[in-house]
Amino acid sequence: MKKAKLLLLFISILLVSSCAIKLVSDYDQDTVNKIVEISKMVDLFYLNLVENESLERNYNKFAEDYKLIEVEIRALTLMNKMRPQNEDSIKNSVNLLTNWIEIKNEHRQSDSYDIDVAEIDEEILQDQLLELAKKEMAKQ
Repeated sequence: MKKAKLLLLFISILLVSSCAIKLVSDYDQDTVNKIVEISKMVDLFYLNLVENESLERNYNKFAEDYKLIEVEIRALTLMNKMRPQNEDSIKNSVNLLTNWIEIKNEHRQSDSYDIDVAEIDEEILQDQLLELAKKEMAKQ
């Protein structure tokens, strides 16, 4: 009877140890590449913006860039939604998209963009992108 209990205990331990519970999605290099691509686009957007005089920072001059970056952030969000157990990355990419749209709408409404606000906005966006990249890298 004692041997049977030990055997049952051994089999139970073996079964439990072979079952891996997966709480997050697998690492995806394509996602990291997309994040880096978006980061470069955001960086270029703000470099172009700050090089212009205040009167030349109207929304229409940057409308196409806003759309291009928004499309890339939407693509990243879709990539994250397609992967199972990826809720944290989905939430972070949706927050990035929401922030980008708010910045775009504010620029459109005011038809100007203060240089100090632009620097803060870029820093926030780049921090969000860095957080997305770090979380993806942590899945390796």
